Amino acid sequence: MTDSLTIRSVDGQSQLTIRPPNDADEYPYFVAEIDVRVLAGRIHAKRLDLYLDNVGKFVSQLDCFILDRKASARLEAGRGSYFEISGKETQVTLSTALHTDSAGAPLSHHYKFSCAFDFEQENLISVLEWFKQFVRRP
Repeated sequence: MTDSLTIRSVDGQSQLTIRPPNDADEYPYFVAEIDVRVLAGRIHAKRLDLYLDNVGKFVSQLDCFILDRKASARLEAGRGSYFEISGKETQVTLSTALHTDSAGAPLSHHYKFSCAFDFEQENLISVLEWFKQFVRRP
């Protein structure tokens, strides 16, 4: 399986990294980490058990988005987590949310981190190619 995918913000203050499962992993889940630097600090969120629900659809949507910025591409990642790419002709935005609940904790314990940042549109093709490898073929 290939290396991780990292998408960095235009200003260099934020990034998303997604790592695919590898042969040594006990469970076939993806790992996502978001790192955001803010005025006087840093916010870091990590989720270890992402199941990417609609990779094929996401790849098709992203392919359309590259050609027509009126579209958007959204990848569902289970339990309310997602990655969405949208934008305009000269701007591309990644919006994401990592949502989970604490196993064994009361039902009221739910955690969600969400953010959005612009990234270089030149990176769209590499994002598309990275996700293509996870599309299940019939």
